[in-house]
Amino acid sequence: MDSSSSPSRIVKINVGGHLFMTTRDTLLQFPNSMLATMINGRWETDLDGAFFVDRSPRLFEYILEYLRTRHLPPIPVEIGVQVLAREARFYLLEEVAGLIEAKKYRPTPYELFSMLPAKNLSNMDLSGMSLRRLDLHDFDFTDSDLSEANLHEANLVHARLVNVNLSGADLTEAVMRGTILTGALLDGADLEGAKMNYSTEIKDVQMLNTANVKKIEGWNEINWV
Repeated sequence: MDSSSSPSRIVKINVGGHLFMTTRDTLLQFPNSMLATMINGRWETDLDGAFFVDRSPRLFEYILEYLRTRHLPPIPVEIGVQVLAREARFYLLEEVAGLIEAKKYRPTPYELFSMLPAKNLSNMDLSGMSLRRLDLHDFDFTDSDLSEANLHEANLVHARLVNVNLSGADLTEAVMRGTILTGALLDGADLEGAKMNYSTEIKDVQMLNTANVKKIEGWNEINWV
């Protein structure tokens, strides 16, 4: 075939006034998406040969990055997972939207510090982070990843650690009276000296062995609901 008559490999897309350049192959990865439909001759281009989409260029940048690399970059907290997933669905990229919704946000140390007053650290990637000796009482960590995190002497009184991954976490001397650990994963967590009592709720906890339990101060008072 004469290359001059074949579609150009390079595609220009004007999203909200910002020009993006990519390849046809990148946009055709999901054949039923709006982007694939757009370049298959069903949309007209502007005078500069670009397809125009009246959407947020900042959000499109994250979607295009995934199409290029099959890797989702960290999603800033000011954008949020739900906003980006909704944008992916606008482009009829349901699979990408699902991957975005499953991704946990990993804050920088500065962002983490700024989030502390709200006491909501749910659905975040906090693996390996140091939270030692912090006052985390009444915090909500639901569905977060705290594997290998340092929680030595942290105040976790009445904190919600529901479905939290605490595998390999350092919970030595942590104060966990009234802490809710429903569905938590504690495989390899160090609980020596952790302080619990009758108001600590443990249900469907995974991999909490007898050796670990006996290291807990007040283990015989724990509320095994």
